[in-house]
Amino acid sequence: MDALQRKSNPQSSLTNFIEAAQEVGHCHYECQTSWGNLGWLYGSVGDDIKTSIEIHTKGWTSSFVSPDPPAFLGSTPSVGLETIVQQRRWATGATEVLFSKQSPLIGFRRKIKFRQRLAYFWILMCIRSTPELIYCLLPAYFLLHNSTLFPKGPCLGIIVTLVGMHCLNSLWQFIKLGFSVQSWYVSQSLWRIIATSSWLFSIQDIVLKLFGISKVGFVIAKKTMPDSKSVDESKTSQGEDDGPISDLGKFEFDSSCLFIPGTFIMLVNLAALAEFLVRLLQSSCSHGGDGSGFAEACGCIMVVMLFFPFLKGLFEHGKYGIPLSTLCKAAFLTVLFVVFSVAKYCGGDMVCLLCN
Repeated sequence: MDALQRKSNPQSSLTNFIEAAQEVGHCHYECQTSWGNLGWLYGSVGDDIKTSIEIHTKGWTSSFVSPDPPAFLGSTPSVGLETIVQQRRWATGATEVLFSKQSPLIGFRRKIKFRQRLAYFWILMCIRSTPELIYCLLPAYFLLHNSTLFPKGPCLGIIVTLVGMHCLNSLWQFIKLGFSVQSWYVSQSLWRIIATSSWLFSIQDIVLKLFGISKVGFVIAKKTMPDSKSVDESKTSQGEDDGPISDLGKFEFDSSCLFIPGTFIMLVNLAALAEFLVRLLQSSCSHGGDGSGFAEACGCIMVVMLFFPFLKGLFEHGKYGIPLSTLCKAAFLTVLFVVFSVAKYCGGDMVCLLCN
């Protein structure tokens, strides 16, 4: 409250801190207030989103408050398993809300504006993990299948122009907020990894809950609070306007199944690029005709760049390297995908091009 009123924090002794904590803990200050009559909605790991939607349905409005000093300070989990686990819990809660009675897709009689519904829908759209997984595999599939994914001629130029404009627009937004190009790249990479891992397994959690097989558990993610010395050193080495996104550290792995999709995507695209290079060297397939060409290869290269932490994990050791168990499972799925992709029908029988 002092920060919101732009006052300095008067707490100077441990006794004052304990008294302030007790005052907030018993919640007596909420009695006979509008917030006290509303309360907090539980029953989901996305209870904060449910409460937010309920507040707006009752006609409350939102205000953007950014006081100096900040009113709330928090910490974030380190990049790797803890981030993936936290995002999986958030995605599970968001998917629960999307199909609950608080969903912004239903109840149009409520006092939620159309733009608010669109904003909530965008936040709760973690189910787009399946399309994102397919998009990451499509260029590799068409390369391995020796067919064309992208149209040729002017249509390809239009697609490249639209993708370039989208990338430049998001990059401009990052730079406008004071972040660096590296921060933009790390953000794009991290969100693709989260979408194809955490969000993908959140759908599994919801399906198991709907069938009554298991309940959604609240898994607490380990959070880290860097000390001021390390923060100052990182700012000195990386620049003041790199922002927190560029100070994410090295990506950590373990034997969790959450890292199998990312490893699988990386191996599939590497296999497709290797097959394309061999085909070029053997001059058995040119860019023209009905075969796949450089457009699909560029798509695979883009996916490899987005999943670059997994490429580094193939050559790292310890907690920064992909465990052998995860690598073996992803490699098995990759072999199945490659065999399925290169298979063609010939005379009514399915034969594998690898056997020719």
